[in-house]
Amino acid sequence: MFVGFDHLIVVVTDLDYAVRCYEQFGYAVTRRNDAAKGNAENRLVCFQDGSYLEILFLTDPAYRARHRMTPILARSGSGWADYSLHSDDIDADCARLAAAGVASVMPSDFTKTLETGETWTVRVMPVGAALGRPVLPFIAMDATPRRLRVPDTATVHPNGAAGIAGVRLLTADLHADLHLLDSLYGSKGETIAPPAGGVAARRWTFAQRFVEVVQPGPEDSGLRRHFDRRGEGVYQVFVANPSNPGIPDQEFANGGSTIFV
Repeated sequence: MFVGFDHLIVVVTDLDYAVRCYEQFGYAVTRRNDAAKGNAENRLVCFQDGSYLEILFLTDPAYRARHRMTPILARSGSGWADYSLHSDDIDADCARLAAAGVASVMPSDFTKTLETGETWTVRVMPVGAALGRPVLPFIAMDATPRRLRVPDTATVHPNGAAGIAGVRLLTADLHADLHLLDSLYGSKGETIAPPAGGVAARRWTFAQRFVEVVQPGPEDSGLRRHFDRRGEGVYQVFVANPSNPGIPDQEFANGGSTIFV
């Protein structure tokens, strides 16, 4: 069962610059002190609802060349790259998707050691972008206390951001994705009015969050140009801000935006 968003990934080509941008937007940016840095470096924007944004920089050129996020970097540099749902029973989710005929990869453990010597482990099940389906997420479930993987010491943000309320994704063919999305979220999505430049849109809700999937029109619009440049996947992120909704959209390097609701 999905209990919320786990995290969203924004991939960047200049980590220091990205951090400055998010801080200027009013986010408190923190880091998880993993002992081994590996082929990537990140910073986190953690929220009170337990979700977070991962600002990811692929440091090693060879690793970057073969990474599944490379097409995003090749097309337009920085931008939203993937999204994840937080599950409290990943094995049951795997079985449910298998029964519905939705291909996925069996959950596997990913473990890292912190500088304190403590270790954290998260179970991950690829369903979406890793299998060539960017409108679907990957699923994550903590096997150790969540605070080890997601620091809870910097969750209050000057801009009032409190959590991830929803995401909006673009797809080439909404009709072709319906079975996958209905099976994943356990219900048929609600038809909604598409944003400007879209010809069809549908919304799925879970745990008081939402996922919207939009098919852009063929006309020359900002939505179509964004799709032509970046392809399918996350386009906009809706951030819960109970104290100050309606803050103007924040766009990062033409890779998508955040909208406060």
